[in-house]
Amino acid sequence: MKLYVGTYAKYNNGSIAGRWMDVEDYADADDFYAACRELHSDEHDPEFMFQDYEGFPSEFYCECDARPVFEYKEALNHSGMDKAAFDAGIACGLNLDQIEDCYCGEYNSPEDFAETLCEDCGDLANVPDMLRDCIDWSLLWQKYLRFDYTYHEGYVFRDN
Repeated sequence: MKLYVGTYAKYNNGSIAGRWMDVEDYADADDFYAACRELHSDEHDPEFMFQDYEGFPSEFYCECDARPVFEYKEALNHSGMDKAAFDAGIACGLNLDQIEDCYCGEYNSPEDFAETLCEDCGDLANVPDMLRDCIDWSLLWQKYLRFDYTYHEGYVFRDN
């Protein structure tokens, strides 16, 4: 997770002088801002401009404030989840504090999730194999499960 840090004064004077800074190198936003002040110590009271970003969802990018990135970083680290799964939760529209609770797992397809859900619930225990092979998992997903779950890039989340 990185931010390109310049200042509005430099930008307004035709310069994008600054540097890419790795958010992971800083314990919190206060440490990060201290490093930004050191980077732009040639200005008396620098007004930071975060001109570009990489490695985190766009929902947490703000040209004039790095704190949302640190909120994202803290929530990700606290969750213990894989970053790709966590980011999928964000893409599904979940709030940072909902992602971990709503996470159902990683699946090859929505149909794979539908079958696994039925197996885990015990609903298939008494179904003969010849009938089980006739179940349309795609139809089950489309007709029922997609209203309570969201599938995004291999990850499933229970809708909140």
